Amino acid sequence: MVKHRYYTCVYVLLVVAAMTLSHTPAPSSVITGYLGASGSGLGIVTFGSVATPSPADDDVAGSSANTIVVTEKRFDSLGAIWVEFSVSDDGIGTSEFQVTETVTNNSGTDWIGYQVMVGFGTESGWVHSPIGDDLDFDMPDDNSPRDFDVFSTLAYSENTIDAVGGIILAGDSHTFTYAIDVPNGITTFSIRTSPREMPIPVEQRTWGKIKALYR
Repeated sequence: MVKHRYYTCVYVLLVVAAMTLSHTPAPSSVITGYLGASGSGLGIVTFGSVATPSPADDDVAGSSANTIVVTEKRFDSLGAIWVEFSVSDDGIGTSEFQVTETVTNNSGTDWIGYQVMVGFGTESGWVHSPIGDDLDFDMPDDNSPRDFDVFSTLAYSENTIDAVGGIILAGDSHTFTYAIDVPNGITTFSIRTSPREMPIPVEQRTWGKIKALYR
């Protein structure tokens, strides 16, 4: 009777161990930290959080559970802002992240566009991510949401998003969301963002002149 109970306990422990291993997430690229912000457009960047509850989830349909949140990105001029992150490369699997950033136009001039690029380094050391390196804006899958609020038209490729078709007035704040894939083989990456100035003075603006800017 004692021997039977012993074998039963061993069997149960082996089953539990096997179930635990089968539910252990595959090693993958995980963002481990926010390294800071820089650039000539920089006013204030307030980093909110980064979370990776679902590693190696590349090609998830809809919004990934992995998130990057920038609670405030304030542009005090028309220059670019870089935000840099550190990455732990665990060897297997690309992780997708849903980025949310609240952007404030404190530049003193209205904007007619907003550009987002992904790459490496910052400012003079910046390198735009090359095609095919798997650090991209959810490409080629392209099955996660992008929302640039007031901007109605998005032109995008693997490593660049151009949002146009609207105006962000000086002093206004808007929240943007988009997905980014973070692959293996890297230890850092950067997101570069920059506004596009409205070149027409307020008193001369017509919708015809504004539409002509996008032709």
